[in-house]
Amino acid sequence: MDIATSANRKTGRPAGHEIPLKLSLTELSPEFLTESEVIYQRATQSLLREISDLCEGAIIVNRHARVVWISEKYVKTLRLGSAREALGREIELNLLSTIRD
Repeated sequence: MDIATSANRKTGRPAGHEIPLKLSLTELSPEFLTESEVIYQRATQSLLREISDLCEGAIIVNRHARVVWISEKYVKTLRLGSAREALGREIELNLLSTIRD
């Protein structure tokens, strides 16, 4: 299924009335890509701030269960010196054991 077909299913357009959504990254200017990256980074930071503010402590791990982000509140809960101590560590084997001690 191509992008246009997928978009048509979401909008309810009948077959034959495809929305042309084909866009190549080579068609985008370097300035656009740079600006997009800046916007993405700002949005990510904003989201992480919101998560941190809403939770008593928060941690994000990757698909290998390694820490990629941890809130300052959770750093204190785990009695770590800094967030850097947690980054890259396996969540269950290393970090959660500090709570049990």
